[in-house]
Amino acid sequence: MSLHCDIVRDLIALYHDGLASPATKKAVAAHLQHCCKCRMEYKQYRNLCTDITQLHTAPSEQYTAGDFPLLAARIRKKRIWTMAGMMTYVCLSCFVWILIFWKVWYQKK
Repeated sequence: MSLHCDIVRDLIALYHDGLASPATKKAVAAHLQHCCKCRMEYKQYRNLCTDITQLHTAPSEQYTAGDFPLLAARIRKKRIWTMAGMMTYVCLSCFVWILIFWKVWYQKK
């Protein structure tokens, strides 16, 4: 049974995940042995699947349950410093506007 490349490309995901029927697996495997383009598609799909799997498993390996209070404290500290910087900016801006207004108001008199 000879499959067309478009059909094999549609079946690559099922073949890789082991969800295809035994007859489909056999036909796709036979086609992949003979077709270079489809074999490259299959390799790209396999690499993409391993990359996605590594992305999903990386955070659980990186952090343990004891690290989350430390991360929360860092976020809280960063938020406090950001708010302090914003309040400083607002206060200085108001002070400058008051000085400008004061200077203009006294020059009119």
